[in-house]
Amino acid sequence: MNSGGFPSGWIRTEAFKFMKSTFSLLLSILAIATSFAQQMAFSLAPQMPASSDDLRLTISQEFESTCYSTSASFERVGNTINVEIESRASGEICLPAFFPQSATVNLGKLKTGTYQVNVTWIGAPSWGSKAGVYSFDVAASAPTLELFTFEPIGLRFESSMDVTYQVQWSTDLESWFDLGGVIAGTGGEIIAYDIMGPGPTRFYQVKLVTQDDPVLRDFLSARSTWRSAGIDDYTIEVSWGSSWFFWRGIVTVRDNEIISAVPIETNYLEPPAQRTIDDWFDHFESFLDPRADQIVVTYDRDFGFIMSAFIDIDLWIADEEQSWTILDFQPLR
Repeated sequence: MNSGGFPSGWIRTEAFKFMKSTFSLLLSILAIATSFAQQMAFSLAPQMPASSDDLRLTISQEFESTCYSTSASFERVGNTINVEIESRASGEICLPAFFPQSATVNLGKLKTGTYQVNVTWIGAPSWGSKAGVYSFDVAASAPTLELFTFEPIGLRFESSMDVTYQVQWSTDLESWFDLGGVIAGTGGEIIAYDIMGPGPTRFYQVKLVTQDDPVLRDFLSARSTWRSAGIDDYTIEVSWGSSWFFWRGIVTVRDNEIISAVPIETNYLEPPAQRTIDDWFDHFESFLDPRADQIVVTYDRDFGFIMSAFIDIDLWIADEEQSWTILDFQPLR
């Protein structure tokens, strides 16, 4: 009999209910905390990286105590970065508490592009993440143009791979004109010259060319392939036309200079000026900026030269289309 007037059975029942509700509450709190702790967190510094930045990536998640040591390593294959993190318990007796563990990897400088990070976390808590995926973009750095000689004007800047540049000049800082064609970045120093005669003072700048231009990208890649081949002596059978006029014949090139052009068929009254393969590249480039309304082009798979091209400068104007095809190419010894 309870001297306080409450039956002992009632007290035991209420105590059990209290313990049960308290235990349920603790489980709920633990479940909520666990749900927050299960996700890996990623922090990239700087947050909006450029190709000139040294990048640091920090990866973290919460553990059940402070008694862990963490180490990380990574390898990069192309634009994929594989990170392995290992956490080990120290063996000490620690109070249970959620505590963030993190690891930082120094990625260094990366070229422009999109990167994917694959994380494997060894020794993560049973309720934590064993793997994670993170992606980020690296933009091209704005180049700094340096003047290093005056006769002729010599300009240089550091470039990034897979980025194209255009050097420009102006006399009033308002109207800008291209100095030569677009330049493909090499990951190293680029040099450009301006052979200018007497005249007003000139200003120079270098700008990034839009990177999502497949026509320009393929053109630069093909021209680089052709230049790397180092072929200055060759013959080509070329067929080309503009408006109603056409010419097909054999062009022979020595030391990158045309030494003969023999027609096979043509309706020109006077022999038209012929072009080397380098000249055809320059001719094609003239339709990229400003861009012709329609461009269809194919490149040789081995040497990179333009196999065929069709150019329609303005879809609303008739008879200004032009095209050419290199039917045969033979290097000479």
